[in-house]
Amino acid sequence: MPKTLQKQEWIELALAGLGLLAAALWVGSLFADMGIYPLADNVPHVDKGWVLLRYGWLGPFVLSVGWYGNFLLLICIVMLLRGRAPGFTLATVSLGIAASSLLPIVGLDPRWDVPLSLVRGPAVWLWLASFVIAWLPAAHSRWASRAGQTHRKL
Repeated sequence: MPKTLQKQEWIELALAGLGLLAAALWVGSLFADMGIYPLADNVPHVDKGWVLLRYGWLGPFVLSVGWYGNFLLLICIVMLLRGRAPGFTLATVSLGIAASSLLPIVGLDPRWDVPLSLVRGPAVWLWLASFVIAWLPAAHSRWASRAGQTHRKL
């Protein structure tokens, strides 16, 4: 007789699936297009997402720390793949750091004559989606635990 999966096993499988989805979105962002768009003119610099991975650690020099959210995302993905929801604080901080990459960066290219630029494109949106996917189970766990506490108080 086949063994049926218990509720906890289904939850662990769902969390592992979300971890796999977050990892796939992150890897997909490496091969998608991204562009650096100067705020003063319409001459973007277009490249692939892996360029952001390669040079993102230089972010503090252009007033962007979003790249450093990758370390926390890795921890969240590993926790999801093990069938555990990441902590709400960890997932929220990683999402917040990543979301800071939507802010303008300081242009380092002297040809632009523009102090500020935006980094946009499918690579950025796929990358941010991986953070959101990793954040959702943490937010649900937090919401479910708080909802259970308020019902017990009544």
